[in-house]
Amino acid sequence: MKKVGIKIVMTLLVMVVVACNSKSKTSEKKKVEKEVISEKKQSNNDLLVCDLLTEKYIKSIFSDATNFKQTSMEKPYPSCSYRFVTNNTNHKFGITMVKKYASEKNFTKSMSYIKSEKTPLEGIGEIAYYIPSMGQVSLFNGDYIIHIYATKEEKGNKDMAIKITKDILGKL
Repeated sequence: MKKVGIKIVMTLLVMVVVACNSKSKTSEKKKVEKEVISEKKQSNNDLLVCDLLTEKYIKSIFSDATNFKQTSMEKPYPSCSYRFVTNNTNHKFGITMVKKYASEKNFTKSMSYIKSEKTPLEGIGEIAYYIPSMGQVSLFNGDYIIHIYATKEEKGNKDMAIKITKDILGKL
């Protein structure tokens, strides 16, 4: 009877070890797959927008920034956004970049859909506007159509949106 009990305990122990080991291998496999995907994007010269707008960059502007929440998407267009807090003030920064359909014609067409006020900006890209209602700079620079927004307590922050835009254009 003792031998049967020992065999049952040993069998259960082996099952637990095998199960834990397979979960570890599965998570390692997923990690490796993510790294391969990331390397493919970089080797194909695809721009990773979250490499342009980073938490580190934001902290270089706001050293007291906390409570970061990052969101990113690849479709329909690559985008990256952050929510964070400074001195009990909520901020949102974000970027969307379009390369495949980037042309002056498509940029002009996309701007025609925005019915709110647009202020032309000089010295930023080939064509650029600040859209106060969105706290957003939208521009065409020859290679990309780029939209960058910066809000503070849900209101546009024009100076910050322009600063971020110039900094990001400097990285391209």
